Amino acid sequence: MGGSDPKPDAPGGNLMQALSGRTENVVHLTHNDLDAVGSDAIHRRTYGKVFTVWSSVGKFLSLFDAVAGSPGRGDLLSISDLGYQQGVEQRLAKARSNGWRIEWRDHHRWKDEEIRAVEKKTTLLHVDVSTCATGIVARDLAPGDPVAEEIARVSATTTSGSTRTPGRRCSARW
Repeated sequence: MGGSDPKPDAPGGNLMQALSGRTENVVHLTHNDLDAVGSDAIHRRTYGKVFTVWSSVGKFLSLFDAVAGSPGRGDLLSISDLGYQQGVEQRLAKARSNGWRIEWRDHHRWKDEEIRAVEKKTTLLHVDVSTCATGIVARDLAPGDPVAEEIARVSATTTSGSTRTPGRRCSARW
């Protein structure tokens, strides 16, 4: 894979095959916007080689199915910038049974019962609506790293606060 991510929608591309044959120990399942790009950059600064699966909100569950159904081998599945969706608990259970360790960082609003359900099936769940996903990732994965902080600052200035107050930008707190 040499630094570039597989494109499952490309001709001949097969996400399940790519996941099974991956050499990276971290799979990052994330949104497909600038906040997700910032989150992915910090993952790469922290872990080096990362297998990234970019997802729209609408394709999240089907892409999560593919990851959950592939061999985890004790590796990390890191989810960022994608909010709770009904049915995610079954996918988390399947991923764990296939050997994945799961961490999830998100800045969208979650109900208390959603948090409780997901916390039971993950190693880490960090939901914080006061900042963008990149800010959460920077704080968790690269505390004190000035480059990660700058990446989070850039993301915070461009990420809309539509999940919080209309027109409000994410604050740059990490």
